[in-house]
Amino acid sequence: HGQAGRSPAIKLQGRPYPGLRAFRTDQADRFFGRDVEADELLERLVAKGERFIAVIGASGSGKSSLVFAGLIPRLICTPTVAGTRWVPLHFAPRELGDDPFPPLASAFAKAFPDRDWRPRDLRDRLAARAEAIGDIAEEALGD
Repeated sequence: HGQAGRSPAIKLQGRPYPGLRAFRTDQADRFFGRDVEADELLERLVAKGERFIAVIGASGSGKSSLVFAGLIPRLICTPTVAGTRWVPLHFAPRELGDDPFPPLASAFAKAFPDRDWRPRDLRDRLAARAEAIGDIAEEALGD
């Protein structure tokens, strides 16, 4: 009585909230309230074919949580979304100093360990020609 239309309760392991940290992709089951925004990002990437979307907002407003626990699970929950295999790479441009290429190269090497890439080699390719990111992505994904 009073339960009609409700989803069954889900028993969560661990704490329901990450404290002051952003929700991660593996915490998507407890991230809620931003479905509209996450669906809009997905639509822009998939239906509208936008290749770059900046998520901008005040510090602590939930940008990272929206991307990591909202958008990324929607992209990777099935083998392909809109005929495309999505492989998220995460890096912070200033992880290793002011040069954004070392952390990007490291992220590629970690995401595709079967390629036996040396991050330094990838960094050199990217630094020589930033457009090499497309070539590297094609190599990583193969067919």
